[in-house]
Amino acid sequence: MSSDTLPTALLQEAVLALMSLAAVGYAVSDALRRCTESVQQRNTVRFTAVALLLTGLAGGVITLLAWLFADGDNAAGFVLAALPSAAELMRNLLLLLSICLLTGVYEEAFMRVLGIEALEGAMGEGGAAPRRAAYGQTAGKSVGVSSDVEHGVAKPSIALDAAAKRAVLVSAVLFALLHVGVPDVSAGQLVLMQSAVKFVQALLFGLILGVLYTQTRRLWPCALIHAGFDVLYLAPNVLITGAMPGTYASGAASDTVLLAVTVLMLAGIVIKIRKEIAR
Repeated sequence: MSSDTLPTALLQEAVLALMSLAAVGYAVSDALRRCTESVQQRNTVRFTAVALLLTGLAGGVITLLAWLFADGDNAAGFVLAALPSAAELMRNLLLLLSICLLTGVYEEAFMRVLGIEALEGAMGEGGAAPRRAAYGQTAGKSVGVSSDVEHGVAKPSIALDAAAKRAVLVSAVLFALLHVGVPDVSAGQLVLMQSAVKFVQALLFGLILGVLYTQTRRLWPCALIHAGFDVLYLAPNVLITGAMPGTYASGAASDTVLLAVTVLMLAGIVIKIRKEIAR
């Protein structure tokens, strides 16, 4: 569906979020419970939240700087002329917050909860890996969770079995494909390059949240962190223009910088997670 305006985008995401919640409630109802209070989960959620929110903030700052310096010598006048009224800014902010929250629920429900659970079951030994209802549980029974102890503080192992790793990877690839539109080959090499970098950006993002889901088996941490990232990343663009950006494969130099910086930051998060998994 076309979602050029914020109200249209809000309506679309609301429908998708309701559908996704109904599907999760039917297939993986445990995922709708609040994230439990285990130390391991709090640490995992805290690291992922801080790292992704900082990445989203960096993306938003780059977009804002692009607006500031778009007109060179008369940047201040350009920005003042482009800014909507205070009432419009507040309206755009409220719509953005709502859209991002609903998008986080919808995309995480389908790509992480339903996607990973289904793929993990299909890719397990014999094609039927048991679904973990919660961190440290299998088929409703507690199982041992390995952890290292350093200075008296439990440091959880986030090691994933082979089925979980494959499921996270495949779901991340699908997530990335859904976030990259078909580029116009006549638009030039820069647009094609930006499309490729956007794919990598979404892939890394999907890997990070995929690992988070395997650690919590909860929808809400993934959805809220996803929403927070989107708000910070999109805020300058949406608040000023009053519309959701159609693509970041625009051929603009600022979008190249935006994609490159965020890919590097996301890659750093993935490397950190990979080291923890390998321990």
